[in-house]
Amino acid sequence: MGADPFANQFGSMDFAQMALEKQSRVDAKERQRQQKLVDSGTVSALDLAAPAKAVDEFNRATAIMRGQQGQEAIAHLEKAVAEYPKFVSAHNYLGLAYLDYDDPARARNEFETAVSLDPKFAGSFVNLGRMALSQNDYIAAEGFLAQAIALRPTDPNILTVLAYAQHGNREYREAIQTVSRVHAVAHPGSGNAHYVAAVAAVALNDFTLAQSELSLFLAEDPANSLAPTARQNLDILLKHQAAVATRNNQTAEVATRVEPHEDLANSAQLKAQIATVGNETADDRCPECARETMMAEANTAADIPGVDRGAGLPNQYTIRKVVDEVAVFFGVSGGGHSVTDLVLGDITVRDDNKPPSRVLQFSPQSKLPLRIGLLIDTSGSVNPRFSFEKHAASKFLEQMLSNPSDLGFVAN
Repeated sequence: MGADPFANQFGSMDFAQMALEKQSRVDAKERQRQQKLVDSGTVSALDLAAPAKAVDEFNRATAIMRGQQGQEAIAHLEKAVAEYPKFVSAHNYLGLAYLDYDDPARARNEFETAVSLDPKFAGSFVNLGRMALSQNDYIAAEGFLAQAIALRPTDPNILTVLAYAQHGNREYREAIQTVSRVHAVAHPGSGNAHYVAAVAAVALNDFTLAQSELSLFLAEDPANSLAPTARQNLDILLKHQAAVATRNNQTAEVATRVEPHEDLANSAQLKAQIATVGNETADDRCPECARETMMAEANTAADIPGVDRGAGLPNQYTIRKVVDEVAVFFGVSGGGHSVTDLVLGDITVRDDNKPPSRVLQFSPQSKLPLRIGLLIDTSGSVNPRFSFEKHAASKFLEQMLSNPSDLGFVAN
């Protein structure tokens, strides 16, 4: 869907200092401040009893995790929970560190431990839900996030992640309702929830709602990485809406006309149109094929309920002929080596011992435009070699993207 619900996964629990001071005596003002942290869902009530040594190890770990040194952070967090086994936040952070180190089994165990220690702390359920989302287990994710929402019903961040899970479960109406709950409360940084609602609305063929949600998304988060795509899709919907209005007006005008009766079977117009069958251009055959966009279904009147693509004057008839175009990929080798210099005259194509009516294109695969996505591991384990990774990625793309039509991207 583009918008990443896991971006800055530590941000929602960012309490490296936690206000858990090392002092042995806490005055009334400090105790009140700590209670606010508990009430806001930032820390578990059990964390307030963590001894100074455990808090110190925890704070060291969170500082290290910001530097993407996961293995070292794990060591400090393990010391923190060894010193204070009921340290809910340390268990959650340890689970996040294990996830960063590609150890989902141990991560899940830490999150579940945190839940068992304090079932009233929503953050543990959120982490389990996010982990399930990353594994495309939308049903489990929705279950965990529902438990988190039961504890914090107006938290926009949790509601946004829940909308992702509901959309993954194809519960489009529920996802839209959840996003409306997000919009009903202050939700800075959660504008991408409206993008989720827009995609869900398209799945329901509710293009008016999709238009509204995309407008809200752009108004609230114009710098989002999905904003260009949202603007493109919004333009498509607006043009589409205008086209539907024009078509409906034409249909209304036709309904008021009185046309003379004509024998349809042998009309001159029908004969002329039959004679031209097969001469359509590519755009006539497939007007919607020209666009490649996430919401292509919103770009053709055939997909709008109540709109007949064939609507028009009653004496207009169109006959279409469907022709299958089949792409056949094959490789040729000789003497143990690939043969790459073949031309169309070198091959013969037969289907049930019959040649095709026409071969539309014959092109070596090596000359086709490339689309390359290069992913780089940026976890703590490769930090010492990260500069080498960047250099290697740069050289690889320089060599591979030689055609002006080639496209590529690099992501962590």
